[in-house]
Amino acid sequence: MIAFAKIVATWLMLIGLVACIGGGMLAFAQIGQAGWSGVIILAFGVIVALIGMPLYLLAEIADKITPRAIATVALLGLMFAGASSAMANSKPKSQTYQAPCSTVWQAAESVVRQHYDVITLDKDAQTGSFTTGNGLTKVRILAFALNGSGESCEVTVNSRSYGLGFDDKQPFLSRIQAALRNP
Repeated sequence: MIAFAKIVATWLMLIGLVACIGGGMLAFAQIGQAGWSGVIILAFGVIVALIGMPLYLLAEIADKITPRAIATVALLGLMFAGASSAMANSKPKSQTYQAPCSTVWQAAESVVRQHYDVITLDKDAQTGSFTTGNGLTKVRILAFALNGSGESCEVTVNSRSYGLGFDDKQPFLSRIQAALRNP
């Protein structure tokens, strides 16, 4: 079975290599002309080769795989997923409300005072910061700012990334929306 897997993996890598070379040459020949066939063949070759390589490596080490090795790989995968989630969660989140910023400020200030621990609230600059969480979930600091004119106001909220499971930005923006609906 392992020998068969190595043969299949070798053929996949070989097909991928040929497709990469052919697709690359075709893509190079098509420079300045309409057509994506060379790029598509090149991409196909890369994908096929990327399937063949791990398959070959797994076949090569199949007799050396232990439960401990599987657990280690699973743990590393979870750590990678947590880090990826943390990076995705670190971006600012914005929402625009169809109300003047003075009205949105009153709603945001009310939400912060009712649901969070206030660090700062600056009515003139229309900015604020607050904390959420506790000893078990870590205390997390969020900051927000209002920006807009006329009958539209954008609220942008930002926080440091805290890893898997913490998205405090959307609940804050949703609470502002609810406060605007029920003044």
